[in-house]
Amino acid sequence: MSENLPNDPLVTLLDRLVENNAALVGAVEEIALWIDRQNDPQTLAQIQQHLGAIRANASVVQETLGELADRAALRHEEDNED
Repeated sequence: MSENLPNDPLVTLLDRLVENNAALVGAVEEIALWIDRQNDPQTLAQIQQHLGAIRANASVVQETLGELADRAALRHEEDNED
């Protein structure tokens, strides 16, 4: 999504936060795999529960970011018309 963002600092910041979140999820998934190999089902279950919450929110976060980007682009177009 980054390449299509309007030049709006808030949208850029939110996009980078989404990217950082995805990177952290990837890192935690790798840790979860290691914990699974160590045979620690209790810790693995806790990690998977937290990852589930992040995944459950992912579509809402992505949709909202898209809406903010669209609004910022529209606002930019309106500003250029004046």
